[in-house]
Amino acid sequence: PQPAASHLCGGCAMAVPSRIAIEELLARYACAVDRRDWALYRSCFTSDAVIDYTAAGGPCGGLELVTRWLQRAFWWLGDMQHLIGNLEVTWDESDPNACQTRAMFHNPICVWWFPFLKPFFSVGGWYNHRLVRGQEGNWKISNLHEEIAYNQVYGTI
Repeated sequence: PQPAASHLCGGCAMAVPSRIAIEELLARYACAVDRRDWALYRSCFTSDAVIDYTAAGGPCGGLELVTRWLQRAFWWLGDMQHLIGNLEVTWDESDPNACQTRAMFHNPICVWWFPFLKPFFSVGGWYNHRLVRGQEGNWKISNLHEEIAYNQVYGTI
């Protein structure tokens, strides 16, 4: 059975379009990281976002600090391909322009300096977000906390 409308987006009639927009935001985020398109990456976040990649050995901080870290950390990586799924959305009952999300990710990663093994390793876990819808109606990430479930190196080296 379908949940009662009051459980969707705090009774918001925009629950389905909002969910589609949120899925598109997460896909845009993953593509931005995979392509190293830092302008696109920045466009996924609010200007005051807090991004926590400490589980992956990265920083916890603001958008510019984290973007600079990603640019430096990714120089040795080759192709990568984020896969995001099992999206759970919890609507903020008091604010129809906010929600929490949890999504699984799997990310196989190649390295340019060892082209014989593709992918070289994979990482997977969960992205936990607080999302907000701005004045223009676009959803953005205001908080991202990454949880790592596994790191797996392939082959025998």
